[in-house]
Amino acid sequence: METTQVCNNRVSCSTNISIAIGIMVAESFLHCLNILLNITPNGNLQNVSGNSKNHSKMSVKLKTSFSLIKILTLVFVTGMATNANGQWNYYCGFNWPTPPPGTSTSFADAEFNSKDSGIFIYNITYSPSTGTFGNIRLTNNAGLNWMSVGTIGGGVYSTYGIYKLPIYNSYYVFFNDNFSVRMIASFDGGNTWPVGDMLNGGFGGFFACDTSKYYTLSSIPPNFNLIKYDHGVKYEQFAIFTNYIPSLPFFPDTAVGFIVAKDVNAPGYKYNNILKSSDGGSNWTNVFVDTSLNIRNMYFIDTISGFTCGDNGMILKTIDGGSNWQYLNTGIATRLNAIFFKSGQVGFAAGDSGVIIRTTNGGSTWNIDSTGTTNNFTKIYAVNDSIVLAMTKSWSFLNPSRMYSVNLNSITADWELVNDPLEYISIFPNPASDQITVNVHGLPLNSFADISILNNVLKTVHSEISEGPIINKFIDIHHLSTGFYHLIIRTEEKIYHQNFIISRR
Repeated sequence: METTQVCNNRVSCSTNISIAIGIMVAESFLHCLNILLNITPNGNLQNVSGNSKNHSKMSVKLKTSFSLIKILTLVFVTGMATNANGQWNYYCGFNWPTPPPGTSTSFADAEFNSKDSGIFIYNITYSPSTGTFGNIRLTNNAGLNWMSVGTIGGGVYSTYGIYKLPIYNSYYVFFNDNFSVRMIASFDGGNTWPVGDMLNGGFGGFFACDTSKYYTLSSIPPNFNLIKYDHGVKYEQFAIFTNYIPSLPFFPDTAVGFIVAKDVNAPGYKYNNILKSSDGGSNWTNVFVDTSLNIRNMYFIDTISGFTCGDNGMILKTIDGGSNWQYLNTGIATRLNAIFFKSGQVGFAAGDSGVIIRTTNGGSTWNIDSTGTTNNFTKIYAVNDSIVLAMTKSWSFLNPSRMYSVNLNSITADWELVNDPLEYISIFPNPASDQITVNVHGLPLNSFADISILNNVLKTVHSEISEGPIINKFIDIHHLSTGFYHLIIRTEEKIYHQNFIISRR
């Protein structure tokens, strides 16, 4: 069993922020505070002082129970906040052995079940007589190494897609094998593939509620069928669609399901209908139609809260189980191919030209993240509580498909604002010219603190480590230009913040 090692130069997540600052409200500042404080992916604070001391005592776990001094500033964000960005980084590539002479290869699809475990399929064509095969490759170390675990197809072959069920460590693969649609499944993380089945007609989509109940869509002209697998029993025509071409099935639970569909009588190729079932997929009702849209992906957090995305930067939102849909203003016109929400507030949509947009308020506003690529994203999803992956897909060897990642801890946090009169930070004088005197009340004798000063574009311009109580501590600021600044003091228990102004007349 051969393996391929891939160079995997992974950089910890960071965020480059430059928001126009005037006077800030606490909620806006806290939204990006964890970014400013150099948070590591595991939620600890990095030492930014450069001091060689042992700062193990400075490992500060970011928790929502942190007490924070209320921040008396406002951030003015006009329109799309393109600079309040999450930074996506290269996660891994998909490499395979050099093909024999006279053959050709191409990337098919990939999925990760966890931050370490994933599979991808590449196609290899030998000759018209021998045909095309798909090779399944597995990694258990986040793409550092890939090994072959199986070959599928032969003759006339193409891969429709890989689908995953992370909670059960399962993968499902659908492919065309000599004009027949076949499915294979693995329930041990991709190591073995014991389960297979053949579908009548063409393939239209798949969704698994669990390993015992899942659905596929197939086309048997002139109708389209929903096939249900329930504890080993296959219901070939569980639901029949005569007026719609169904796609993208999504079941938030075993009773409620949604499907994106195209009206068979409508011109063109746009999928702009949303169908809903409340009886496990037996019967379907149209709950939305807009002929101007083309919906490309759908994600439901639960049975009542869901989102769709599509062409021209379109995102729709429902909070009542699909009865009503709200058009969200993303501020972009790029085609969005995939959408994922970690919670009712935090979500991402990925699309063409390397675009990923992010919301932390349920879609009310969206930020454009920095991805470092102009390739088209086709998938986006979380692999654990903190890591979100997004995949670019390309058939070109010169422009290979890749996975990118972002750490949720570096861009989102729900903070509790607490104003404790016994523990506060004071700065004197304010405004100041050459130095400030800082007092933080309530720090214990054995405390360590990381002190940072940020300028008006949130760049760190001064940092140092302080031991013990902070009483009448002098900080030299004569080298800083006049303007508006933030003083942030981090301890093992709390984060303190206060604004000050440097003015020289």
